[in-house]
Amino acid sequence: MDKTRVVIVVDPGYGHELNRLSRLHPIWIVASQVNDEATRALWKQGIGDITTFRVTEQESRVENLLEILSTVDLHQPGYNSLIVIGITRSEALDARLAASSLVNPRDGVDGFIVDVPE
Repeated sequence: MDKTRVVIVVDPGYGHELNRLSRLHPIWIVASQVNDEATRALWKQGIGDITTFRVTEQESRVENLLEILSTVDLHQPGYNSLIVIGITRSEALDARLAASSLVNPRDGVDGFIVDVPE
């Protein structure tokens, strides 16, 4: 498992895709019925490094991402980039990411990738 890249999923309906990424990187995924069921199934199989996080409003995806960043920093030492799933990049979002010291945003296969400077 590559722990230099962490996946943050803010899509409350992503659970059906979780298995595919669960062996590749640590994953932080927003809690929802769909995501929780998929996470529990993988936990029972001993697969992956998956953490769920609760939010007040599931559809406030940008805010949910920005709010979980400090917790990810605390619990995932040594990572240098994030894969963010469940939000479409925009100039406004890129600016907010830069304000949180996240740089070089670019589109990826499963969302977008952003670097975390040392």
